[in-house]
Amino acid sequence: MKKEKIALRVLYVLAVYVLLQLVWWGYQLIQLNAEIIFSEQNDLNAQYLLLRKKVWMVAGEGAVFFILLAVGFRYIKRTVSTELAQARREKNFLLAVTHELKTPIAAVKLFLETMQSRSIDEEKRKMMTGQALQETKRLQSLTENILLATRMDQQQAIAELMPLNFSELLKREVERFQRLYPHRLETEITEGLAVLGDEQMLSALIVNLLDNAFKYGGTEMPVRVRLESSSNKLLLTITDSGKGISIQERKNIFRMFYRTGNEETRSTSGTGLGLFIVAAVAKLHKAEIEVSDNQPQGSIFAVKMNVIQHEA
Repeated sequence: MKKEKIALRVLYVLAVYVLLQLVWWGYQLIQLNAEIIFSEQNDLNAQYLLLRKKVWMVAGEGAVFFILLAVGFRYIKRTVSTELAQARREKNFLLAVTHELKTPIAAVKLFLETMQSRSIDEEKRKMMTGQALQETKRLQSLTENILLATRMDQQQAIAELMPLNFSELLKREVERFQRLYPHRLETEITEGLAVLGDEQMLSALIVNLLDNAFKYGGTEMPVRVRLESSSNKLLLTITDSGKGISIQERKNIFRMFYRTGNEETRSTSGTGLGLFIVAAVAKLHKAEIEVSDNQPQGSIFAVKMNVIQHEA
C-alpha cells in the first residue's frame, strides 16, 4: 500500500511537470517569434545569436524533462510490475488455501458420514476416528499458519520470550513427522539446549521448515535434522535432497505468498506462507537463518540462536 501511494504521487508530480513544461515551452515559442519579428531591423548575426540562445535553452529544458519523465515512468512501471506479481501470488494463495481447506474438510465429512450411516466394527471405527483427527490437526495447523502470518505481516505479533528447552521442543515436533514419514527422517539432536523463546512461534518455525523439506525433498530421499551448539550458539540444520533453490530465488523465498517454480506446472501443494513465517519468527527471536546448497543436490536451512543453558 505504501509503494502504491508513492507511485501515485510520482505520477501526479510528473503530470503537473508535463503541464507546466508545455505551458513554458508555448510561452518561449511565442516570445521567440515576437523577438525575431521585432529584431528584423537588426543584422542577421544578432538574430542568429538570439535564435541559438533560445534553442539551447529549450533543448536544456527538454533534456531535463525527458530524463525526469523516463525515471518517473521507470519507477512507476517497476512498482506496477511488483504489485501485479504480488496480486498473482495472492490469487495463487487463495486458490491453494481453498484446496488445502477443502481436502481435510471433505475427508472428515466422509469419515463422519460413514460412521453415522454404516454399522462398522470397533477396530475400523478407531482407524477412521484417528484419520479424522489427523485431518483435523492438519486443518488446525493451516488455520494457525494463516493467523500467524497475518499477524506477522501487520507487525502485530509479539513474541513472549521465556526460558525454553529447544531440544525437547524439536524432538516433540520431529516425532509427529516420524509417524508420517517413518523411514525418511534422520536426526542428531544435542540434549539440553535452552533458549529464550516463544514456544508456539518456535514450534511453527520447526514445523514449517520440516514441512518444506518433505514437500520439496523428493518422495523417497531422507530429511536430516541436526541440532548442535557452538560458542553459546544453537545451530539447527534441516537438510533435504530435492531440486534445491537457485541463488536468484533465495532472496524471495521468505516473502509472503512466494513459491518457487512455475505455478502452472507445480505439483506440490502449499500456500506460500511457511518460509515467510520462519523468517518472521527468526527475526522476532533475533536469530539468523541461511539457505545453502546440499551436495550432490538439495537445500540446507540453518537457524542460529543464542543459547542460555546447556545441560550436560
